Amino acid sequence: MRNSRRPRVLTVRGQQFRWRTYHRHVDGCEEVLWIRQRGAPAGLTLVFRPGAERRIPDGGVSTAGVVGTRDLWLNLNEPGVVRAFLDAAVRRGFPAVARTAGPCDGWELFDEVHAHVTASRRYAERPGPE
Repeated sequence: MRNSRRPRVLTVRGQQFRWRTYHRHVDGCEEVLWIRQRGAPAGLTLVFRPGAERRIPDGGVSTAGVVGTRDLWLNLNEPGVVRAFLDAAVRRGFPAVARTAGPCDGWELFDEVHAHVTASRRYAERPGPE
């Protein structure tokens, strides 16, 4: 069984990023996606807090690392989902933003990442030529 506290490695265009997902209690429950480029002093920390239509694991039957709304869900434990969050953050200025900002609201990227992941899965499930 994998040690959930140990960062996993994601390689993107020859660059390695360490990442992990965890649950913590800071003024309430939150799910965190932590991403650092190997050797970099700063990185990206996306925080997901529950809200009106926003859901995170609550210790019940939900799976740790799964965040979503009423109808849309993402599993922060999947490397493809992490990669989509990293790509979306890069489009918005990461890693420069990471040097000056603290944790970011992960919900700001959620819709964009969900659309990308859903489209990628539909493409992967398409039947090939016969």
